[in-house]
Amino acid sequence: MDTAILNVLVRKFVQMVDLPKLQADYPEQFQKHWENQGQSGTVHICRCQIIDQPCEVTFSFFFSGEEVIQTGIHIRFRDEVLLNEVRKGDTLNYRATRRVDPVSFLKAEYGTRKDALDAPADTESFALVTDDDSEPEVFRAVQQLTGYTQDELREIWQGLLDTNDQRPGLDRVGPIIKTWLKKVRDRLDMQYLRDAEVLQPRMSEVNHFTGHGRAYTVVTRRMRGSAIRQMVDSSEPAWWGGGFYTLRGDELVRMPREQKDRVLFLKSFDPSLDCPVEDIFVDNRHIYSVVFVGEEALVWRTRDQVTAEKMGVPLAPMAGAGGARPARGLGKLVSKLTRKPAEEPLGTEIVEPQEEAREAAVTETFVLGRAEKAYMEALRAKAADLGDRRIEYIKLLYKSDPWRFGGRPEELSLEMQSAAGRAVGQDAARMAREKPLIEAHITIFYSEVQPAS
Repeated sequence: MDTAILNVLVRKFVQMVDLPKLQADYPEQFQKHWENQGQSGTVHICRCQIIDQPCEVTFSFFFSGEEVIQTGIHIRFRDEVLLNEVRKGDTLNYRATRRVDPVSFLKAEYGTRKDALDAPADTESFALVTDDDSEPEVFRAVQQLTGYTQDELREIWQGLLDTNDQRPGLDRVGPIIKTWLKKVRDRLDMQYLRDAEVLQPRMSEVNHFTGHGRAYTVVTRRMRGSAIRQMVDSSEPAWWGGGFYTLRGDELVRMPREQKDRVLFLKSFDPSLDCPVEDIFVDNRHIYSVVFVGEEALVWRTRDQVTAEKMGVPLAPMAGAGGARPARGLGKLVSKLTRKPAEEPLGTEIVEPQEEAREAAVTETFVLGRAEKAYMEALRAKAADLGDRRIEYIKLLYKSDPWRFGGRPEELSLEMQSAAGRAVGQDAARMAREKPLIEAHITIFYSEVQPAS
């Protein structure tokens, strides 16, 4: 583990240990047999969770006959192992008492009276150094974006796996839920932020947008640099999961950045200056906060999905209204993976999809994702079937959102060029050769599809 991340975790761990009402649940206890270098015996294991805290403590007592010859101590905090050590003998006096108080042990060993590690001032925020692509964080993001629980997301995922045998090879999904979740998260993030026109000029302090059947409200305000730091530095950060975005032409794209870039970015804020901040509401839920540096935006998710009404923000015209244009393609997926906010009027007509329709909608976006991946890989490898992969991706991309691409070949061309650009990277010569081929195939495709529409 990186030293900076370890220091931050230890600091947060010590803050947790110092909480006055720290409690542990009833320990899970079981026994196993052990053998090592001719010795054998039983190991008594006590495992418990600290209530309402991301901490698990496990004690292992190795018995040889009636004697405890060594004690194992394992502490897991925020899904990272902070301690995994073995001490000689019965250091916790387990043989006599047959119980261990994990809270007393933590306070005695790791309270502030002890010499705990201290995090450097420039990386003291857990929100800045945590891995946003770890499974717990990805689950957390998709739950917020879709409104579904972990169990419901796993049910959708399992449905995809159960039907894998009936799918063409291109449409199959791998048996790793995190990969699937990351694709859902990244696609919804990009759709929401494009529909909210991030990094585009704002005409007023409150702006309303609609797209893919959703209503967006963007509120522009100013916040002191010190307040921005505080939003990120709290032990349970109000802003988390920061990602960098910029405009390439008129298209919003995500910028690959390292974790240290967020630290440097946060340090660049003058605590005494007012900085512009945007709050983005999606269907009346506060989903994102945006801060700016140069020509880039750093987009954080919000911990608390406060409604627009509670923040005194007027609703977008479409919010809670029944006259929204129906979402299609990827927009349909977002509609079906996003619950109706509890604050909407009861008269709003929103039909909850059946399981079959929900799985079909999720499958649709992964068919598109597979086609995009196949096209990009064929382009990188200069494969013989590149033309077929290009045509396949054009057709599926158009089908995913005919509302957006219908009669607008330039939009489809921009989307294709974006995928090609990610595939070839800095190879300008290859991109120059691919662009006219994209436009030629799109021209042929529109000449065939438009008369039918």
